[in-house]
Amino acid sequence: MTSPAPASFNLKAWSKAFFSGTFSHDFFTRRFVPFMFGFLIGCLVLANLFFPRNPDGSPGYIPFDRTISGQGNHGDNPVGAWFFVIGLIGTSILLVPFNIYAWRRISAACKGAAGVALFFTIAGAVGFAMVGIWDERSTCLLLDGTGNCILRSSDVHDVGSATAFGGNLLSILVYMFPMMKYRVKTGKNLFHAWGQVAHVVSFIAFFGIMALVQNASGIPPFFTAWSFWQWCLFLALAGYYISLAMRLPPAVPPPVAVRARGAGKAERASGQG
Repeated sequence: MTSPAPASFNLKAWSKAFFSGTFSHDFFTRRFVPFMFGFLIGCLVLANLFFPRNPDGSPGYIPFDRTISGQGNHGDNPVGAWFFVIGLIGTSILLVPFNIYAWRRISAACKGAAGVALFFTIAGAVGFAMVGIWDERSTCLLLDGTGNCILRSSDVHDVGSATAFGGNLLSILVYMFPMMKYRVKTGKNLFHAWGQVAHVVSFIAFFGIMALVQNASGIPPFFTAWSFWQWCLFLALAGYYISLAMRLPPAVPPPVAVRARGAGKAERASGQG
């Protein structure tokens, strides 16, 4: 008796499931999320390792002492910058299925708000890629008719950075509403909505503390520099994504509206009986 032939790998079907966020929860939690974070961290570590040292032998790049984008400066880090570029572009691509996977679950509470949050997350992923593609140097990208530079790499880079941080922060705020709605309508804490509220409050507190420290007197320059707070914000967003991955339910829940109509019919039927 011959053993059955192994099922062939269907790349087209796998790609469709991957980029539409329809893969299994087991794949998401045990493979996808660890790989995404491991890939990004690995690329940033390599970018740091290849950063040339200063003439006195000290490290050329020190996290928190220089902005994250400094690792991707091709002038200062000619070899390591490519690892930074690969890391950010690759992670931006991985963020798309991650956020579609999350949206499929959270939209059960409110498609409108979840759709707006998804838009912000995709915009944030695009901004993340922009930071990797265009570095912080003032390389001219576009000249006007008189030969004056009207668009520099640093301009696009700054727009990408603002989009990356802004898009993700706005999505955190907007996602709070459908999560709370699901809890109120169903009585089930499926998304651990208060955890989302805690993240929103913590980010508001983050910017409040940053403003106080940067405008206070007697604070060491290391703690008032934007590079320090940028790294802190980056790590806080990474922590949020880990938290979100842990709080998402394994399966797509039924829409709140459907549950409500079903409950109403049941109540009317029991009343007539």
